Amino acid sequence: MSRMYEMRVEIDNVSGNTQDDVIEACQEEWQFDETWYENENSEEPHKGRYRLEGWGQGNLTGGESEGEFADRLKAAIWKAAGEYVPVLIFATYLENLPCESYESTEEEYEKWKEAKSDEGED
Repeated sequence: MSRMYEMRVEIDNVSGNTQDDVIEACQEEWQFDETWYENENSEEPHKGRYRLEGWGQGNLTGGESEGEFADRLKAAIWKAAGEYVPVLIFATYLENLPCESYESTEEEYEKWKEAKSDEGED
């Protein structure tokens, strides 16, 4: 069984030397979009380090839970970075999102049509 998710990841304090490796590791674990946001941290002692943000939609398969996916992604990131970097993962289940529905009625149409007539429009 497969379940559709949007995953977003924020990774802080990534070395400029490993940021490409970290992005590649993420891409191997999930269908992240090709566009990643990189913001350089200019504050000491973190100068030359980056915050990376990526997101993408895909399916969790084989009974993998959101937590198991998060553990797998964190491990890939830490391996690619070669050190601890803070990782925050947001998992949004897309198959049963809350929604509102708005059904039209003939009465609404008649009111709309009358208002349009009063405005002098066809």
